[in-house]
Amino acid sequence: MVNLIKSRLFLVGCPRSGTTLLQTLLAAHPQIASFPETQFFLDLTQQLERRLFGQPPLTLQDRLENLISDCRVGLGIASPKFRLRVNKFIDTIGRSEFRKSFPWRGRWMKQKTQAFIEILDTLALEQQKPYWLEKSPHHLSYIDIIEKYVPDPKFIHLVRNGEDVIASMYEAINTYANWGERYRHSLDACIQQWIWSIHLTQRQLHKPNHKRVSYETLVAKPEAVLQDLAAFIGIDYHETMLQGYQTVAKQVVLDNESWKAQVYKPIHNANSRKFYQVFDQPQQDYVRERLSVVNYPQWVEKSADGVG
Repeated sequence: MVNLIKSRLFLVGCPRSGTTLLQTLLAAHPQIASFPETQFFLDLTQQLERRLFGQPPLTLQDRLENLISDCRVGLGIASPKFRLRVNKFIDTIGRSEFRKSFPWRGRWMKQKTQAFIEILDTLALEQQKPYWLEKSPHHLSYIDIIEKYVPDPKFIHLVRNGEDVIASMYEAINTYANWGERYRHSLDACIQQWIWSIHLTQRQLHKPNHKRVSYETLVAKPEAVLQDLAAFIGIDYHETMLQGYQTVAKQVVLDNESWKAQVYKPIHNANSRKFYQVFDQPQQDYVRERLSVVNYPQWVEKSADGVG
C-alpha cells in the first residue's frame, strides 16, 4: 500500500483562515482524496494549551506537568484520549470495520499513527487516488510529531490577514455552540491563536516539504495558486479544481459544521467589514494594539488601513 500512495498532504493554518475552501479546491483534483477533519494528532499527543497557543507554564505545577508530558511524548507514548478521536473519525466516515484492525492495545505513538495512516491510505486507494489531503488546521501545532511518524509528509500552510481571522474566530465561538470550546469565548485566546500560528508557520518555511499560501492571493488568483500548488505536490493542474470544489465540499464538510457554509458559494474574498461588525471601537483598538507589537514576516497580508 505504501508504494501506491505517492504523497500524503497536510493542510494547516490558523482556524477561520479559509482552509476548508482550499481543501475542497485541492480535493476536486481527480488524483487527490480528502476527508472530514481528523484532529488525530491533538489527542494522540495532547499538550493542547502549550501547543495550540504557545503558552508558557505559569506555575510550578504547570512546569511539573509539562516535564512529565515531555517525557511521555519523548518516549513515544500516546495519550489515552487517542481512542476517542479514532472512534469518532471511524463513526464519521461510517466504516466500523476499521475498529477490528486498529491496534487498540499498547500505547506507542508510532504504532497508532501507522495504523491511522493506513486507514487514510485505504480510503484514498478505494477511490483509486494516489494522493490524499488531511485538513485539520490545529495540526499546525503538531508538525514535529507528524514529521516523526508519517513517511514523507508535505505541508500546505494557509495564511490570512490577522484582523479578519480574529474577527471570524470570535464571531464563531459566540455563534456556534460546538465550535472552539478551547477558546472559552475569549478574545485574547483568538488573538494569541493567530499570532502563534504565524510564528509556527514562519519557522517551518525553510523546509522543502512546506509551502505557504496567502488566502488573499488564493481568492484573487485561484487558478495561479492552484497551478503552483499542483507543481509543489507533483501533479498536473486540472480544471476540475475550480469546477468541482462545491461538490467535493459535501464529502468533507459535516452536517453539523454550519460555520463552513461559505465553501458552497462562489470563490470570493471574504475579507470585509467583519472586523468592524463584530467588534466595537474599544475592542478594535485592543486587537490592533496587540497586533502592533508583533514583528510579522513580510508575507503577512495587511488590512486595508495598514494594520494586519
